[in-house]
Amino acid sequence: MYLYENLAYIANYEAGLRVLDVSDPANPVEVGYFDTPGELYEVYAVRHKIYAGGYESGFFIFSYWTDEIFLPIVTR
Repeated sequence: MYLYENLAYIANYEAGLRVLDVSDPANPVEVGYFDTPGELYEVYAVRHKIYAGGYESGFFIFSYWTDEIFLPIVTR
C-alpha cells in the first residue's frame, strides 16, 4: 500500500490495483481499480501516475485523472 495525498493505492494481489479515498479515514471509499492478470505486489504513485508490478503480472504504469477510469500506459 502507498499513501499519496488523500488516496491509498493498494496492490491487492489477485484483485489487482485498488485506489481508496481516505480523506475520511473512518469511511474510506473505493474510487478506482484495475484488475491485472496474475498477482500485483507493489505500488507507488506520484502526481497522475501509478507504478505497479508483480511477479506474474509484470509491470504497469497507469495514468489517472479525477472521475476517469484508470488506463494502463505501459504493461509488462
